Amino acid sequence: MSKEKYYSSKKLRKVDCDYYIIIGQKSNGKSFDIKSLLLKEALEEGRRFAYMRRWAHDRTANKVEKYFSDEGLFTVNNFAPYTEVQCYTDNIYLGTRDDKGKQTKDLLVGYSVALSSEAHHASLAYPDVYNILFEEFITDSGYFGAEEVSIFNRLCSTVLRRRPNTKIYMIGNTINRFCPYFSEFNININDIKKGEITYITYDDTENSKQIKIGIEYCEDVYTNPLVFGKSAKMINGGEWQVAKVPLVRRDTRADRLLFKFYVQKEYSVYKCLVLYAEDEQQPYIFVYPCTNPNKITEKDRLFTDSHEMPTRLHNANLTMSLSCDIMLTELFKLNSICYSDSLTGTEFEIIRNERRWR
Repeated sequence: MSKEKYYSSKKLRKVDCDYYIIIGQKSNGKSFDIKSLLLKEALEEGRRFAYMRRWAHDRTANKVEKYFSDEGLFTVNNFAPYTEVQCYTDNIYLGTRDDKGKQTKDLLVGYSVALSSEAHHASLAYPDVYNILFEEFITDSGYFGAEEVSIFNRLCSTVLRRRPNTKIYMIGNTINRFCPYFSEFNININDIKKGEITYITYDDTENSKQIKIGIEYCEDVYTNPLVFGKSAKMINGGEWQVAKVPLVRRDTRADRLLFKFYVQKEYSVYKCLVLYAEDEQQPYIFVYPCTNPNKITEKDRLFTDSHEMPTRLHNANLTMSLSCDIMLTELFKLNSICYSDSLTGTEFEIIRNERRWR
């Protein structure tokens, strides 16, 4: 019987970085690997860690203990004499349990923190913390909006203070490419392929320093035969999760072009054709990835969140002063839209929801 394969961050960590971002298929060992690393450093070097979540309800003592209760965590790793992780009032310990089930909290190794409780954490001290593990930093159930990354930065500053040689580990499943951390860190996630490790340097000009970031899009390490449906490619194959969307079912080249427009979000740009189907005698929108965004001109209709000065044709949302936007408003209401592929449709539907193009 072949030995099961799990993710290892050793290759990623060969280059010394301030941030390590690890994304890929669900349950491939990403979290196990980093948990093992941080517990080992806390035990052997006194480098405590902060276990970070987005919401406070995900860091209750019970949930923290379950997070560190992986099968094999204390058998694969030598954490003797300790046999389990225990949590009490936001403190994380290595401890033991006797034959009667009585727990002993022996060694403080870390703390649990949450973005939603950032104001609460600001008044607390986190001595000897050198590592932060931010679990599930990618979500499809809602961020804090534009403020999330600022809250994250403030919380990291509170926890790490000005200690040298600190590390931040960010772990996420391939759920949603629209992630504020990618755009904030100038990471074009569309260019990072599965199995690749990429290192970038972020120039923090405001603070006159450079941040080194390592990103790994993990290779697939296993397939769960019981998983099926729309999320199976994400869980088993590490593909970006897609939803059920209307795909194009006709030859669009045979339909008459009424006009085109573009939509930009972060590093993704979509080219959208408003076509007229003669056989059905109705217009519809066909959306596909734009492969040459540099060719978009000031005369093209572009919906963008760019902070550059908006113009009549380049701005964030629909306006009733443009005849094309009036038609788009009606087509969006009728849901007269189709996509070239499921990933394009999934991401464009996120944009529609955000902009209320319904």
